[in-house]
Amino acid sequence: MIFFVGNDGTVISSVPSPVYQGSAGANNIYLVAPFAVNLQVTVAFKLPNGLWTERYPMTQVNEITEVVNKQTGKSYVGWQFSLPNEITRYYGTVTVQFFFYTGHGAIITASSATTFTVGCGVPEILPDAPGKDVYEIILDNLTVLQQQLDNGAFPARSIYAWNPTYSYGANEITYYPDVGTFGAFVKSITTDNLNNPPYNAAGVLDSEHWEVVLDFNTLNKAIVIWGYNQAVDISDLDWEVKQ
Repeated sequence: MIFFVGNDGTVISSVPSPVYQGSAGANNIYLVAPFAVNLQVTVAFKLPNGLWTERYPMTQVNEITEVVNKQTGKSYVGWQFSLPNEITRYYGTVTVQFFFYTGHGAIITASSATTFTVGCGVPEILPDAPGKDVYEIILDNLTVLQQQLDNGAFPARSIYAWNPTYSYGANEITYYPDVGTFGAFVKSITTDNLNNPPYNAAGVLDSEHWEVVLDFNTLNKAIVIWGYNQAVDISDLDWEVKQ
């Protein structure tokens, strides 16, 4: 959509375009005004819920040589802003106001208010707060890992990813990133475990040399299932911290 602003800051004309609830970055606001090219411009919005947003900086486009102010003879300058999701979160009438600044950050002109409409869409539905059992499972796993750290079951280098040049001893834990999307903590079950990748190219665990301590892919799956299907019991998922 395009807004035209006069010398005194009055919005004298606008060219609307459809904006729908939930859009992000797909809708642009263009501002055309007879001001110097070195002026900075911000824009603020009053949402349909009655709250004003912060002032967002607009990006200067350039002088529009074909559009000249009859009173000053100067070309109009354009600024642009892409609407984020927080502006289109609620449907209804959105009020817009522009602010023009000097090089010292002082406002020299605030425009009159103008509006556009956000069409009704499907609002975001956030999941309820997680159940107590989810926290208990996570805390149990963290507690076991902390106990192993406190007991010196593996050295500090276990916080680093698996390295084929290291020789891992029995019970040493390392992070292996190249399994699934999120990787996993694996523990060596042999001594002098050198250059034995925990997983092969097909993602199958080398159970002769390693066992899984914590698979972050399975953990993520549990969290996703909880977030999108509250009725699923995550306690039956095959993931645990092994000792």
